[in-house]
Amino acid sequence: MVNIEKLEKGAYFKDAFKVSYKYDPQILNKIRQLSYRRYLPEEKAWEIPASELVHLIDLIGIDNINADPKYLKGVVSKEAGTASKTSEEVRERLKGIITFDDKSGSEEYTLEEFEKELENEHSQKTQQADPEE
Repeated sequence: MVNIEKLEKGAYFKDAFKVSYKYDPQILNKIRQLSYRRYLPEEKAWEIPASELVHLIDLIGIDNINADPKYLKGVVSKEAGTASKTSEEVRERLKGIITFDDKSGSEEYTLEEFEKELENEHSQKTQQADPEE
């Protein structure tokens, strides 16, 4: 079990958490995968910035972490918000990349409709390129 506690003021990072655990080489290797971490030898613990908390949870697993639920809830909420924002950004970027006439009047297409329209466009381009057909 990994214990995580919020630090009032970190020795190395402004917004920091202290990570402590009973020595386990597997946990140590996971912590070493974090880009930003500092060992606190006097406390036999690690200091990590808040920005690494999500990565640490991914590496160790939420079930293996003992922390104040408000920090974990905040991380999950922030990640959920980021995920939905990213999805919307991706959708916005994809608009206009693949275009074809919408004969159904609907903006949503099934995969089958999309593939059929793509085949039709390909056939038309092939026929235009080779007028003997």
